[in-house]
Amino acid sequence: MSVPLNWQGSYIASGGPLEQGWTHDWWATGVWGKENRFYVFSVFAEGPPAGDIEMRSVSHFRRLREDGTLDDQTHFEVHNKASDGPIYYHIYIGWSDPINV
Repeated sequence: MSVPLNWQGSYIASGGPLEQGWTHDWWATGVWGKENRFYVFSVFAEGPPAGDIEMRSVSHFRRLREDGTLDDQTHFEVHNKASDGPIYYHIYIGWSDPINV
């Protein structure tokens, strides 16, 4: 039996300039990760110059604050694998319907 999932997406942010071999660290708080869903993070280079960039090390953690509220954080890296010069980029996220197990 298959379970159909609907997907939505959103622009997160833009970054750069990012030199070849360099990595930018990002983190986000808020609604991402508060429900069991599938998430897809994407990064796209804005050229020229063309760049071979990748999203790496996506992780999520949740902790209980002293005031009893939850702190959800998602951390990820954008890495410039190869380019002829510094590149600018755009980050997007996609998420599925909640997964109720």
